[in-house]
Amino acid sequence: MPRMRRLGEILTSNGLITEAELDAALAEQKGSNRRLGEILVENKIISHSILTVFLAQQLGVEYVTNDKALTEKLIPIKNTLSSLEAARYQAVLLGKEEDDTVIVGIVDPYDYEMLRELLNKLNAAVKFALLTPYIFTKFYGECYYENSNIA
Repeated sequence: MPRMRRLGEILTSNGLITEAELDAALAEQKGSNRRLGEILVENKIISHSILTVFLAQQLGVEYVTNDKALTEKLIPIKNTLSSLEAARYQAVLLGKEEDDTVIVGIVDPYDYEMLRELLNKLNAAVKFALLTPYIFTKFYGECYYENSNIA
């Protein structure tokens, strides 16, 4: 299995940050529990949107910018997550594919404990789609407050 490229490597090879900016962020990261992407966004080196695009690329998951394009190709499913669980996991069930694979929109792909809990709860084949916080909030509102057919 090929090695997953590091986020810093992806951002520098795409010209989004310099080696000096990467080195400074990595130095700041040492001894802290903060992620490189968080540091780059907090220091205004890249935007949260740019971070999300390149995290999706790094992880090989779909990046959702247009909620309609994604959900139009999915079969609606009954939402099995309570609103509190969805908020805690920062995840929403978007629908399923024809083979019954559940598509779950998530905000934080690096919260491995949350992802494990979510996979155990769903007990189904799952694919993840990376959502921006804005798109997550939109889907969350539709699922829990507007009686959408997504849930």
